[in-house]
Amino acid sequence: MLLAFLEAPQRPLSREHLLQATRIHEDVFDPSIDVQILRLRRKLERDPSAPRVIRTERGVGYVFAVPVGRPLALMPYPLCALITT
Repeated sequence: MLLAFLEAPQRPLSREHLLQATRIHEDVFDPSIDVQILRLRRKLERDPSAPRVIRTERGVGYVFAVPVGRPLALMPYPLCALITT
């Protein structure tokens, strides 16, 4: 899911798009997107209760609100160290 966000920074991604991006296993279903977003927020956000990195756009989906300035292949580990808010 993080890869889907990094490939489309600052653009809203629908729940359906995120479902397709995470559909490694056929048992992934719509409510699991909320759980995956929550887990990503816990890892990336300073304050997951007031998200600034992954924002919810009501009626649309989610937006990775941080600009991504380097090609993904060049990003060193850990990835979250490059994300500043």
